[in-house]
Amino acid sequence: MIARMAKVFVAGRSEDHDPLLEALRDLGVVHLAAVEPAQAIPRPETAAAIERTDRALQILSGLEPAGPSPTVSAVDAVAETLQIQRQAAETRSRLTALHRRILHLEPWGDVRIDQIESLRQAGVLPRFFTVPHDRNWKTLSRRLGAGNIGKCKMVERIGINIEIVR
Repeated sequence: MIARMAKVFVAGRSEDHDPLLEALRDLGVVHLAAVEPAQAIPRPETAAAIERTDRALQILSGLEPAGPSPTVSAVDAVAETLQIQRQAAETRSRLTALHRRILHLEPWGDVRIDQIESLRQAGVLPRFFTVPHDRNWKTLSRRLGAGNIGKCKMVERIGINIEIVR
């Protein structure tokens, strides 16, 4: 008598190959056929989930576990890991932008807007320029009028800051 059989697909880790086959044998599975690799293509959702899990494992592989074991599911842990990594990258990017802004403003020292405003109210109109290092500031001063240059200061990172006072 031939019994009706169900077709099932079983996937497992390579190192679990022998125990898996033994468990299937113990269940009474009569016929096993290997799947051809060309036909074993995962669905797009499964492939995306595997890729996300691989990224999360890569992120977590460099960390030492601490504290109690999490009580979230593996899928939620992957999502949370990737979210934390994304937020950390955005925060690092913001921090880098702020650092560049600090370097840009650093040459101006402790100058405050109210100080510049008090000069304007006194009839002095300060104007500030930043030019690249490769520019000759003397040529620039001739163009602006040599008498207008009150103070020139070379700044390492930015260039030359020229304060024009009339």
